[in-house]
Amino acid sequence: MIQSSKKSLVILGLRAISNRKSHRWLKLPLTFKMPFENVFSHHNPRYMFNAGKVLTDAQEEQLVQAEELEINAITVQKTGSDIDSAIKYLEQAHQIRNTILGPDDPKTCRTLIDLGFLYMKKQDFSQAGKILLECYNKSCEIYGMSSKEALKVLDDLGTLYELVGQLEDSLEVKTQALEFVKSAPNMSDEVYGRIHLSYGKTLLQVGSLDEAITYLNEAYRALNQVFSHENQLSLSVYNNLAQAYLRKGAIKNAMTFAMKAKQVCEYLFESQNASETVAVLNTLGQCFDAQGDHKQALENKQLALELTKQIFGERHASVATTLNNIAYSYQKIGNLEEALKFYNRALEIFEEVYGKTHHDYITVLNSIANFSLAKKDYTNAEKLFSRSVELSQKLNRGYERLKAESLQKLGQTHLLAKNYNDAISCLERALNTYQEAERPVPTELAEIHHLLGLAYSKAGRHQEALNSHKKALEIRTAAFGDSHPQVGTTLYFMGAENLKLEQFGKAEELSKKALDIYLKNYGDGHKTVPKIKQLYNLSSKLASINKK
Repeated sequence: MIQSSKKSLVILGLRAISNRKSHRWLKLPLTFKMPFENVFSHHNPRYMFNAGKVLTDAQEEQLVQAEELEINAITVQKTGSDIDSAIKYLEQAHQIRNTILGPDDPKTCRTLIDLGFLYMKKQDFSQAGKILLECYNKSCEIYGMSSKEALKVLDDLGTLYELVGQLEDSLEVKTQALEFVKSAPNMSDEVYGRIHLSYGKTLLQVGSLDEAITYLNEAYRALNQVFSHENQLSLSVYNNLAQAYLRKGAIKNAMTFAMKAKQVCEYLFESQNASETVAVLNTLGQCFDAQGDHKQALENKQLALELTKQIFGERHASVATTLNNIAYSYQKIGNLEEALKFYNRALEIFEEVYGKTHHDYITVLNSIANFSLAKKDYTNAEKLFSRSVELSQKLNRGYERLKAESLQKLGQTHLLAKNYNDAISCLERALNTYQEAERPVPTELAEIHHLLGLAYSKAGRHQEALNSHKKALEIRTAAFGDSHPQVGTTLYFMGAENLKLEQFGKAEELSKKALDIYLKNYGDGHKTVPKIKQLYNLSSKLASINKK
């Protein structure tokens, strides 16, 4: 352990694994106690490595060779060639530097950092973890714990946690990095921007959309102080802002940032063989899907798939993600057979890369189960969603929303199959699970309340049904305003429950509000309008009789 005379330092520990797909090989400390001053600055004479050391001509030639190998590694990545070649070049460069300059030389450390990142990109998470932890210790020793180099490695470790499904650990590590950046004196705008960008991306993963947008905008502000032109960092900001607005339902904003990201891609990359281009094409495809232009969405996603295969090969998680995105577009245009084929291919790759107890695998499994649900094959849907529930319970903390979604879908299946008590049991569990989430999305919580209200009603528990719909109404009104169709739907079901409870006046009032909302949004031709009119007329008639 490295120690400072002022503060003790807690360094990340590493636990080896016997089963690679478990990914529980990173042991996170509860707290980090790190000095913010650069106690171990490379300006400290103790760390002026090789100062005054005389190199032989042969050693100087070898160091030039190491630089050429690093350039080769960068070139291979930019042209989209295989990652293994880039790793081979960097390993050779690191070996040369380590032999001549020693393991504590800054250049040796930087080469090792780049090597760890490449292993992470290759999805050899065990090797990446070992290298990054070694880099973290060395970076802290050489540069100081609040240095750009140490913070970059700490941030990479947070990203690694995220990739292997340890979302809570990822957020904790990145929160520590963020605190260092905010507290350290004379922190550069570039480091400040990079860490805010990374933190915003993780917030996006956990569903905290408004916070994510705030941090991403702050990242862009800081980075804009450093760079006079668009670069890969601004590209990442744009693409992640597009994703955040897309998930919020702000499609116009999402498309604006997605198009900005595309323009930066065209400016930065002579060829499209870059992983950043793949991410932008996928985001554009999702934006077109949200606009209902599924043909344009498919064009972008299929191009993304071609590029992903060129960069990563056939069996990479990025390929599976794109296959999943393509399946969604086929599903929306009604080509269910093709959609199912793509979902199954994505599922197979995710299982191969991550195993079955990973959030990406479970998400695709839910999508496949939805096909059985849509075809009213409730037996198979129940089987698949039950499997999803079982697997999701093994996920680490941070995935309460996905756990709740699996329970919610199983409850919905039971509801449609008229197994009302089973539906209530699953939906109540989903509600309890969702409320444990640190950053719940209120509208998703409203949907569980809505389904639970329907299940209670079918089971004859009308007061409980009404209470559930009231909770859904509060959330939806706060999120969407008084005139949104989802508010109208909830008012309709509340009116129906009041009718069953013989509260005729209240049923009339609520159904009238629901009718006004639907007429305002859709006109008289919507398929739900006759049902609302029927409820309103019946409630009005019974309320009138009751008054007499």
